[in-house]
Amino acid sequence: MQKFVEHRALLSQSNQEGYLLENSCLPGPRSNLELLYAFIEISEYDTVIELLNRKYSVTPVNVPEEFVLCCAVAACGKHIINGRNNLIALLNSYASDTRWRIRESVAMALQHIGKYSFEKLKEVNAGWEKGIFYEQRAIAAGLCEPDILNHDSIKQYTLAVLSEITGNLTEHKNNST
Repeated sequence: MQKFVEHRALLSQSNQEGYLLENSCLPGPRSNLELLYAFIEISEYDTVIELLNRKYSVTPVNVPEEFVLCCAVAACGKHIINGRNNLIALLNSYASDTRWRIRESVAMALQHIGKYSFEKLKEVNAGWEKGIFYEQRAIAAGLCEPDILNHDSIKQYTLAVLSEITGNLTEHKNNST
């Protein structure tokens, strides 16, 4: 928690992109998740859009530039909650990115949305359970966040979506044999 607070303070008073690049912990096995969550919290919409529009959309894996894009993608959740619905289609497009860290950032964005507004998460994920496997995986990970599963109606909705996803897997298997 102390690192999170420190990162939040330093992000607020520095070149955010430079700080993200410098403190990403990449290359390496684990990126700096405390920094990613701090960025989500303090991020401004214009900064997120700027980072999403950078050359980082075509970077290789396990480099600091990939981490910057992860932060921007994950921060989309915060801004979708704040009414920036134009980010929903963009978030969906990143669900099938070739880089696993970017796909995981989509799940983090969905989890963030679900923590603050489950109704908004339902709106955002409408149809993802019928999409390609990466979209289905993103919404499954988004819905299965323990912090979200705190009411019976949410649990029932989550089980219904997961049932549809697993049914899609069974149907896909039957069609491919």
